[in-house]
Amino acid sequence: MNKLENFFYNQSDKLIHKWDSYFGAYDKYFSKYANKPVKILEIGVFKGGSLQMWKNYFGPQAKIVGMDINPECKNCEEDQIEIFIGNQDDTNDLKSLIEKYGNFDIIIDDGSHVNRHQIVSFDFLFEYLNLGGIYLVEDTHTSYWDEYGYEGGYKRQNTFIEYTKSLLDDINGYSIRPDPIITKYTNYISEIHICSGMVFFEKNKLEYTPHDIACEKGKIVLMAHMQPKNKI
Repeated sequence: MNKLENFFYNQSDKLIHKWDSYFGAYDKYFSKYANKPVKILEIGVFKGGSLQMWKNYFGPQAKIVGMDINPECKNCEEDQIEIFIGNQDDTNDLKSLIEKYGNFDIIIDDGSHVNRHQIVSFDFLFEYLNLGGIYLVEDTHTSYWDEYGYEGGYKRQNTFIEYTKSLLDDINGYSIRPDPIITKYTNYISEIHICSGMVFFEKNKLEYTPHDIACEKGKIVLMAHMQPKNKI
C-alpha cells in the first residue's frame, strides 16, 4: 500500500471517490514531486478529500489549488489549499485562474468528466503547465458513456479518448509524409501514458529536430535529419 492508498483508506476525514486502479499510477508519475515546492491544480473539488490527499502526499512545500463551479467548495480551503470558483468549460474563467495563480507543475482534471469540457480545459491549460510537468485527465471511461454529453460512445469522434488519439499524430508530426504536420503540441508533449480511465501527458520542449542515427564501432555512419522544425 503506497502513501496515497494509506491516506485514502485510513486517514481521510473527507469523502474521496477514486477508482482503485488509480493509486499505483498516481505514485508512478507523481512521486518525483513529493516533498518539493510544487504547485498543483485539481479541477473538481467535490467534498475536498482528494485535495487533502494531495497535500499529505506532496508535503508541506506544495501549494494546491482546487477549481470547482460550486461556490460551496470554498469551505474546503485550509492551509496549503485554495479554491477557485469557475467553470472548466469557460475560457474566461480559465484565463482568470491563470492570471491569479500563474503556471502549474501538475494539472489534474477530475471535474465534470464531460468530454467537451475535458478538451476545452486541456486545450487552454496545457500552455500554462510548466516544462517537466504532468497533465492528467481522469475518468476517461466517460468517453465511452453517452450520458456524459452527446459526444460519448465507443469511437465517437468528439470524445476525449479520440482527441488523445489525434495527439498521438501530433507528437509524431515530423514523421508524417510527404510533409510533416507540426502543431502547437508537437514540440511540447514529450510522452503520453494511457491507463484504464486515465491519460497522463508529460510536457517538455523538444530542442532539436528529430534525426535518424546509425553507429558502428563507435562511429556515426548515418545522420539523416527530418524537415526543419516549424516554430509554433
